[in-house]
Amino acid sequence: MRAPTRRKSSCRNTGGEREAVTLVNELLTDAGMSMDSFMIKVLGDRIDEIERIDRLTAIAETRRNVALREIDRRRAVLGQTLRRSVQEIEDDEFADGKLVPATASLRKKRRVTSERKIRASRAKRAG
Repeated sequence: MRAPTRRKSSCRNTGGEREAVTLVNELLTDAGMSMDSFMIKVLGDRIDEIERIDRLTAIAETRRNVALREIDRRRAVLGQTLRRSVQEIEDDEFADGKLVPATASLRKKRRVTSERKIRASRAKRAG
């Protein structure tokens, strides 16, 4: 394909998009090509690069989706943990709307109850 410099420089002087399109079409016609055949040739020459970019994009999208699922999962677990903690605090430290300081015996009772639940759960799994 030849590239006449005279026509190329005249395009720069006009600065118009319509003139540029006309010039490109003339150059392609002089070279025995159309815009479609030119695009097909360029696509064929660059298909490996396009496929590589497509694969990299797909990998990045997969990583993003995994990260978003993990964020949602952790947010749900954190929400459950916070709700449970708030409920425990409300149950343990408030009676009739008044703050009741947690005593050592109350803390021990909670620990014993938790240990009983753990043992019961283990016994269910074993039996």
